Amino acid sequence: MYHSSSDRVFGNFQFPGTSFRPFRSVCTSLKIKSLHHFRERFFRKRKVFWIAEKLRELLDIVWDPYLGKEVRVLHIDATPRYVIRLWQLKVNIANNEQDDTIRSRLYVEYDIEYLKANELTRFWNETRYDQRTLVTVFEKLKSPGAGTFAYDSMDGKKYGKFGRRYCENSQNEMSRPFVSTMAAIATPGIAVREMLIDKARPFGAIGVGRLATLGPLLSRFDRAFENLQTFKISPRDWRIPEPSFGALLDKAPFAVPFLEKCINLRHLEISCFSMFETDVFPQMAQLCHYSHMQSCKLELFRLTAEDLLLFLVRAFGICHSIM
Repeated sequence: MYHSSSDRVFGNFQFPGTSFRPFRSVCTSLKIKSLHHFRERFFRKRKVFWIAEKLRELLDIVWDPYLGKEVRVLHIDATPRYVIRLWQLKVNIANNEQDDTIRSRLYVEYDIEYLKANELTRFWNETRYDQRTLVTVFEKLKSPGAGTFAYDSMDGKKYGKFGRRYCENSQNEMSRPFVSTMAAIATPGIAVREMLIDKARPFGAIGVGRLATLGPLLSRFDRAFENLQTFKISPRDWRIPEPSFGALLDKAPFAVPFLEKCINLRHLEISCFSMFETDVFPQMAQLCHYSHMQSCKLELFRLTAEDLLLFLVRAFGICHSIM
């Protein structure tokens, strides 16, 4: 059997991350022969922090003629770091009630971080730099393959790792990476295969109201989700309905038509809670048909046995006679 020169050089040997780059700098021959392994190891899966500099770095990589074509998976750190930092400062202020000097310094730090958070939010809203950059990235990649969203937990007893207050206070910052990524995928109609939540860092959710901002792009998800086989998502909505406003009886919650586009799903994990829209799952059972479904995990839904059975019949092809 023929083996390429690069296979003969590397075989199954794995270099530590700190050794591989010096190895490539030994001579031009090794640099050329190791290019494929270098790209696969360091660029196939790219970690992206949600700041302008890192998004620009990703854009530079995908435009590189040697490295860009190797990018297949984006691992997006969507942790709401400003929310966490502001919470930590609040806790420290409360814990230093007897020391005015420390409290004054912490108040100054809090004001600075608060201004930074507002400035960043204004920057994203006014420029849409994140979405515009990702549109260019996906157009260049043609088929990004998969995206994984990671969320660090909130430390401390007051919030818990992934509690309601954490979600409520961070819906804007926490939801932006997912919503902007979805918009960027839909705009050029790029088909993706997987959208996941990091198993080791799953402490995040998407605000239902923020998800609904994708409404104008909904028709484009027919193409974007055409090849989507695995989808993991955690929508949350803490809004309280106003008694004076009647429900929109003829309109399904946006999460439902959004999920309805995933017609070729094989694996679905969805944890959904809404105080505002209580009929999410009944609408899903009526409208979402997943004829290729192999596994499904549902959490926090308000459901009845009838709705669940209807959903299973349409998703897994269970015999109608058992209804």
